[in-house]
Amino acid sequence: MATIRTRKQSDGTVRYTAVVRIRTGNRIIHQEYKSFAHRSAAVSWAKHRELDLENPGKLLQKQHSAITLAQLIRWYIETFETISKWQRSKQSHLQFLERHSIGKANVFDARADIPMVDIMEFAIASARRQAEICRLARRDNDSNAKIGPVGDAKPPTTKGGNHRRFEAIARPF
Repeated sequence: MATIRTRKQSDGTVRYTAVVRIRTGNRIIHQEYKSFAHRSAAVSWAKHRELDLENPGKLLQKQHSAITLAQLIRWYIETFETISKWQRSKQSHLQFLERHSIGKANVFDARADIPMVDIMEFAIASARRQAEICRLARRDNDSNAKIGPVGDAKPPTTKGGNHRRFEAIARPF
């Protein structure tokens, strides 16, 4: 529940401080403050922050700004293992990712380097299979001729060894 505090400044102006607190029982687990010149702005900010912090992921992000993938996987296992009865393979995959070097990566930083919108647009425009797209490397592309290689493109009649080159097209979107 948000609280709006009124403070009178030494110069006679009034400032409004919005306080947003998230509690578990009697314990405060998260708290934010922000001051405004107008009461309506303070009330609006407090409502938006309360709605935003209702999402458990946002609250975790706020509490642990540098959360790693391993910590997030451990939280997922501890929270949902007893609720959803998953099989041994899912458990072993989660534990593998938790122990792997990617587990040390910061969760919002790990995604920042992957241009997903560009990859999705390319997938739609090129009609390539996921495995073919994942094998592509920028260093293999010829930017002058605007062509790139696709290794082991899957033809309908044979398997493997079908190396193709594709022509780059303008962005369709």
